[in-house]
Amino acid sequence: MSEQRTSVLSDAARLDRLEAFEAIRQCVFRYALAGDRGNDGKITRTLFTESASFEAAGFGSFQGRDAIVQGLEAIARDTVKWAFHIPGGPLITVAGDVQTATAFWWAWIPVTLRQDGKDVPVWGAGNYSADLVRTEQGWQFQRLLLEPKFQTPFTGPWTVL
Repeated sequence: MSEQRTSVLSDAARLDRLEAFEAIRQCVFRYALAGDRGNDGKITRTLFTESASFEAAGFGSFQGRDAIVQGLEAIARDTVKWAFHIPGGPLITVAGDVQTATAFWWAWIPVTLRQDGKDVPVWGAGNYSADLVRTEQGWQFQRLLLEPKFQTPFTGPWTVL
């Protein structure tokens, strides 16, 4: 009976880990969706803990959920006029207690940036690194870092449908 109980707990623990991986993937993709929708604050607010931090080299650094939501909305309003996030990965590591995790993913992002009063189509790419925690609301970012790797102007404009 002890073996059977251990097996059941092991199966439950394995299922818990698999569900964590999927929930974290959903968090990553919801973040991309929010970005594609002008850093939609209603979506973004659900993705970060109250004490989270966000940094995007060249774009801004924000501490706390409210500052992150307001900061990302301002970036979308003033700098990133249009974006189409294409995340690759993510590589996820879940801690043994299934309460914390790290994630890393790449992003290919065709984007229109506001530069010197003009909208400039740009091919962009970078990678994200994140620390996540399991909360009552589900998996959320505690720390999110975007490291842009390149931005190349495109003679466009994009033909946005």
